Amino acid sequence: MSDDKREKLREYLRNNRPKSKINLGNSSNNKENSNKNLENELNLCNSNLNNDSNSKTLKNSLDNSQISNNKTNSNKRDYDKEPLIIRDYNMHETAFFAVILLLFFLFDFIFNDTSEFFTPKRVVFIFILLEIILELFKCFYKTIIFYDSKIVYKKGSDTALEINLSDIVGVYKTAMCNENFQTQKFISKKLFIFAAVLVGLVMIIFDFNTFIFFFGWIFAIFFGGKFIFFVLLNKKIGFKIYTSYLIKTEKNIINFLPKESDNMEIKRYFFDKLKYIKFDKQLLIS
Repeated sequence: MSDDKREKLREYLRNNRPKSKINLGNSSNNKENSNKNLENELNLCNSNLNNDSNSKTLKNSLDNSQISNNKTNSNKRDYDKEPLIIRDYNMHETAFFAVILLLFFLFDFIFNDTSEFFTPKRVVFIFILLEIILELFKCFYKTIIFYDSKIVYKKGSDTALEINLSDIVGVYKTAMCNENFQTQKFISKKLFIFAAVLVGLVMIIFDFNTFIFFFGWIFAIFFGGKFIFFVLLNKKIGFKIYTSYLIKTEKNIINFLPKESDNMEIKRYFFDKLKYIKFDKQLLIS
């Protein structure tokens, strides 16, 4: 309280004290008691004013905290009422690469002057092309639906896989998608690398031209195809190798390819639900 207000309050209390009979013998005591009573009244008033001020401050703080919490809760999306639905374009990318390989195969068959049909490079092309064509016989329309506590993977209208958020052990970015849901059935990456190196060595020893052709066109088709498909899918110029997401549990995975415009919503979902997830791990194959 300021000195001016204190002095005014003191003057008010002095002028409005209840009058009592005067005892001349006890006048000094009465005066001393009066001063003490006045001081006590002033202290009591100050205490009440301070308590009122503290109460108002506490109330304002609680109100502000409540408003802040209400705003946070109101901005938080309820994925059970409004689930995040993402289209999987993995099959579109697979079909695109199948067309590219078929064109290269026809180009080699038409312009290569050879009487042999089953040359080593054509055999390799045929096997890769057949594998991709077999993939295309699977369901083309696939979606991933994100709820508050689970993620559902649908093929058409049928549920292919459902996983709980509590079972997720990692979320990764991948360069290619894998349709196989069973983690334990994956081909070992070490075995894959060993087979590629072995094939490369055999080609170098017995047919160096085939080696150059095979690995050269694999890189050209992969990187060129990724660039062209990215532009066609997202309607903008850009290039990314790791365009797919892999959601992994101990037993299952969901591997899907979204549009670039869906990335922000997907990341917001995982950062909100699984705050420990970081997209710092990238896999060439799942």
